[in-house]
Amino acid sequence: MQIRWSDVGYTEQAGDCEVRDQIMQVDSRNIDIWKQHPTAVFDVAWIPGRFSIRARWLLTSWTLPDGE
Repeated sequence: MQIRWSDVGYTEQAGDCEVRDQIMQVDSRNIDIWKQHPTAVFDVAWIPGRFSIRARWLLTSWTLPDGE
């Protein structure tokens, strides 16, 4: 799965966002990259829940579309 800024509603606040019925954890580093490269696409990794932390997807590495 890949996530674009539009997928998280162009959020400018770190936190959890619902995307395609999944919880995505967006941090300030992700937002900073999107502000510099609005077309950046992030890969995601599944983080299983433990104790009081619920399972979610974490944005990981990113790329730019061809031609940018």
